[in-house]
Order: sequence, then C-alpha cells, then structure tokens
Amino acid sequence: MSREEATSRLSHALARAVDRRVISDVPVCALLSGGIDSAAIVLELTRHHPDLTCYTARLDPRSTDLRLARATADMLGVHLIEVPVKPPTTDDLAIAVATIEQAYKAQVEIAWPCLALAAAMRADGFKVTYSGEGSDELWASYGFAYRGIATTGWYTYRRNLIAAQAVRNFPRVNKAFMAHSIEGRLPFLDPDLVALALSMPREAVQDGDTPSGRKAVLQRAYRGRLPAPVTARAKIAFQDGLGLKGAISSVLANPARYYRAEHHRLYG
Repeated sequence: MSREEATSRLSHALARAVDRRVISDVPVCALLSGGIDSAAIVLELTRHHPDLTCYTARLDPRSTDLRLARATADMLGVHLIEVPVKPPTTDDLAIAVATIEQAYKAQVEIAWPCLALAAAMRADGFKVTYSGEGSDELWASYGFAYRGIATTGWYTYRRNLIAAQAVRNFPRVNKAFMAHSIEGRLPFLDPDLVALALSMPREAVQDGDTPSGRKAVLQRAYRGRLPAPVTARAKIAFQDGLGLKGAISSVLANPARYYRAEHHRLYG
C-alpha cells in the first residue's frame, strides 16, 4: 500500500466511522485536546453537527494543548468550553483510582481531568461525547513503541497494543465518563478502520521514527483541513500537554506506588 493510497483510504474510513456513530436521541458533544486525533474527529462531526460544542481541560493557561485546541475550534467554527482543572490532591487521585478500578499510572492521571470534563458535560445537559482514543495504538506513535516494534514486529506489535487497551484505556474512558452518565464514543475503534490501519505497512504510516512522523498517515489525511501546527505536531501525552505530571509530582514523590497501594487497599 502506497502512502497516497493509505492516506486516501484512512480519510474515508474515519469519515465512515464517525458517520456510523452520530445517531443519537440525546445531545452530543466532543473532546478537543489540541492533538490531531480529537481534532480529526471533531472535523468529521461538524458535517453532522455544524454547531458542535467541544470541551477541553485547562490546567496551565499557557499550554500548547490549550492554544491549539482554541485554534482548531476557531478554524472549524465550533464552540469550545474550557473546563478548569485544579492540581489534584492525593485524595483526588484516590478517587480516580476508585472510579476506574485500575492502578496503571497513565490511566489514573488521565482519569482525573476526564472526571472534571464529564461533570461539566453533564451539567450542560450533554449525554454523549466523542474521543480520539485508540489512534496512538493503531499507528504505534508512543515513544516507547520503537523497541516493541523491533522485538515483536510492526503488525503484531500494533495488534497487541490495541488488544491491551481492553483492560486499560477503553475501560478508563467508559468508567470515568459514565461516572457522570456520559457515553464515550470512540471512532478510531471502528472495526473496518482498525482492520485497515493494522494492514498498513510501516512506510505508509510513519515518516521515519521521529516523534513528529510517527502518525504521518493521519497528518497527511487532514493537512490543510486543520491548523498546520496540529497536523505537524509530535505525539504528546495528554497529561504532559495539560501540565498535570508536574502538578502530581509536587504532591506525590512516587505516584505509581501510591496508585498501586490505593488499588490494593480498595480491591485487595
């Protein structure tokens, strides 16, 4: 599969994935973090909901994530609501552990702002939201993926990444948002899109192993349709972009140990 074919097929597949998930009898909204995953979904949603309302978390008002979420909202003409997220206390993080029933560090730390976002959505009358979860697994765009690909292989490693999220990302999305009765919809997990993505050769997906080129196929599919800094941006973890890791390290010397201890206390 050439780069051009991969780009074209992905664009159509993501559009279809969103189309299949727009039916709703209740008000819908979307997450908009400042990255390309959520931005691409919001763009596709505007074909059905031109007056779409989006939500983004605001911890550091100077963050690049916030600036790019605003730029995307302006370009697409959607309404962006910035939800203030306070630096969490140890009790706040214990609530996150209890809510998602996991001790994985990344999942707990992402869950905390997601709980605030879900509460704001519910207060505004929304019952469904859309998220870009699953995209990073499809393209193996995490920084740590290089070693896994070298050991396991391009196709097998990504398949295993997706499968592992059945006990990590995806339950966390469901539990964090359903804590406030918000249904989370994940277009990147559309079976046809997953099958297509996992069939793509590495040279069609990635532009070398640089951070900014690890999901080049998705960047090419939306170049010119989203702000240029969004389609050229390297993968940044949600909690890093938000400024959350620094806030947590100021209250916990060893966050991972605390999450494991809380999980054991609650669930044995």
